Amino acid sequence: MGLDSVLKEISREGEERINQIKKEGETEAGKILERAEKEVAEILEKAKTEAEREAERRKRQEISSANLEVKRKLLTRKKELLDEVLERLKEKVADLSTRERRDLLRKILETHGREGARVYCSERDQKDIKKLSDLEIAGTIDCIGGVIIESEDGNVRLNYTFDEILQQVYERNIKEVSERLFGK
Repeated sequence: MGLDSVLKEISREGEERINQIKKEGETEAGKILERAEKEVAEILEKAKTEAEREAERRKRQEISSANLEVKRKLLTRKKELLDEVLERLKEKVADLSTRERRDLLRKILETHGREGARVYCSERDQKDIKKLSDLEIAGTIDCIGGVIIESEDGNVRLNYTFDEILQQVYERNIKEVSERLFGK
């Protein structure tokens, strides 16, 4: 074999080797590309699933927040209505006839007048209290009616104002009032 044929043979073997390496490289590149595409698909699926979970979590959180806000507004409105009921009740008591007021004052003074030496009352009730009791009127107070009875030494004060009596009755019965207004 001559030099020319040896060179051709080496060249041919080199071409075959290059083609073989090229094929192996392409095969390996295909496998790498396939693995990369699979990994990308998995990463995208994972990201999609995570995004869906996050969206669902946020949706539940927003719904929960909205529900709490609605409940807060409802409770606020219910409280406003209950306060309005109490105010209307106070207005009705303030508008009692002179006879009805005098009867209530008489009952309070007969029941509790012995517990004190002097009373505080509204300006409106002074005349009736003078007629109904021997207790000294120590001063006037801002109330819709009734009296505050004070002991001789001033250490004990019993509040029998219509305002206080209404407030106590209302607080004791607020659950029932609420149920009547709004149901259970």
